[in-house]
Amino acid sequence: MYRTFTDALIRTRAKTILRQHLWPETLEPEYALQHCQGDGVMFTGVLTTEDLLRILPHMHTLTVTMSRTLQRIVSEHGVTVRLSRNTWRYSHSGCATLSVDGFRSMKSAMSQARRAALLRCAPLHSGRS
Repeated sequence: MYRTFTDALIRTRAKTILRQHLWPETLEPEYALQHCQGDGVMFTGVLTTEDLLRILPHMHTLTVTMSRTLQRIVSEHGVTVRLSRNTWRYSHSGCATLSVDGFRSMKSAMSQARRAALLRCAPLHSGRS
């Protein structure tokens, strides 16, 4: 399960923080502690529709209007988001690629506009306010 005591501490603490912030504990923490610029923690995994609907109202980087719009889109389309590592060099939030799935009809202009709006708001790691 754990490789070292440090691994156990980091993973246990990461899961506790996820739970405290209403994020799913199914996300997998990945970290690097090599005393260099690549040190950090990131999470990979899938955010289900239910996860997104629980998380979005508490994201302080979104305006109320953006949050409500995203909640409606996620609910209507059954959207899921996959967080995947995009580099093996670093371990922090900027190293995750977000993939959005769940739109039933991507051929319509409206669906494409909604997907674009969702992707503009998607950087869950963003520190913008």
